[in-house]
Amino acid sequence: MDNITTRRPRTSEIPALRHIWVSSFGNQDEAAGFFRFLFSPELCLVVEREGIYYAMGHLIPVGDLVLGGGQRFPCAMIYAVAVLPEHRSCGIGTVVSAGLISAAHSAGYPAVVLCPASDRLFEFYSTRTEMQEWFYVNEYTLSTQPSYCEHATLMPVSSREYAEHRESMLSHIPHIVFNERSLEYQNHLCGLYGGGFFLTESPTGLCCALIERQSEDIVWVKELIVPKNASKLPRQIDKAAEGRPKMNLPAAETAGYQPQITGTTQQSCGELNPTRLNCGATSAIASAFPAAEYLIRTPTGSQMNIECVGSIISKTRRFAMLAPTSELADIARADGESPWCGLAFD
Repeated sequence: MDNITTRRPRTSEIPALRHIWVSSFGNQDEAAGFFRFLFSPELCLVVEREGIYYAMGHLIPVGDLVLGGGQRFPCAMIYAVAVLPEHRSCGIGTVVSAGLISAAHSAGYPAVVLCPASDRLFEFYSTRTEMQEWFYVNEYTLSTQPSYCEHATLMPVSSREYAEHRESMLSHIPHIVFNERSLEYQNHLCGLYGGGFFLTESPTGLCCALIERQSEDIVWVKELIVPKNASKLPRQIDKAAEGRPKMNLPAAETAGYQPQITGTTQQSCGELNPTRLNCGATSAIASAFPAAEYLIRTPTGSQMNIECVGSIISKTRRFAMLAPTSELADIARADGESPWCGLAFD
């Protein structure tokens, strides 16, 4: 497309940007939340021609990327890259994305992260920008009856309290430490659908859970973080659950991301028994968020010990990409551990 201009917007142009958002993503409430919590004209690029806006993209200073040994690098996330439907497939998205990466590095963010929403977008960014696959995630689909366990509870917590527990549980692996503004925005998004930040408590300790109800039948646990030593702590099992099939799901291989059936178990429900995913976490979640299906994301190093009436499917998939400066790239390659992103503001 000829004669296009890429520039930073003015505050007075927010209505035009919201139009691009809604045309691309279709959600007025999420747009309102973004422009309330995170929008900054200095961290946005728009594409226009003769006063008509075609596309936009944003940078969010999300916090720090922490590598092994505690090395911290300021981190920004590319977010809400959107092109009006009638102007796609013209290279505009590439221009915006490349411009945001360059702007982030110039502004002092050696780590630039992007969470593509589909495999097609992973291929797009890996071939047209500096982005490379770097973050992976274990995903579990639990199809089961809601259950109750008197030994497991779910507690809503503030963004700040969640961040404190999250950091203590992730300190042994490379990960992103999200700042308070980013966490508040994520909490707002989940709150639109009846979720938010929670701690689960059971005989084996606390777990962090970021929960959102996707529909009446589906609950999405966008982040479930289990303490490193949770599997070594004693577990209290109900008498009613002792004869039930138990599934120990190993951490999935990080080398690939294609769906892999790890195993299923089918059994009539009978009395309501607790569903256990590492130290009672899903028992607490299922009690507070009854559903027919639970989608759960965990770090790739997590060991999932599941007892379930229903079926379980696990897979490892790519989750986010990184465009590092050359200095950070050398350090990140030498780190060797699987990093955790967790929040995508999706």
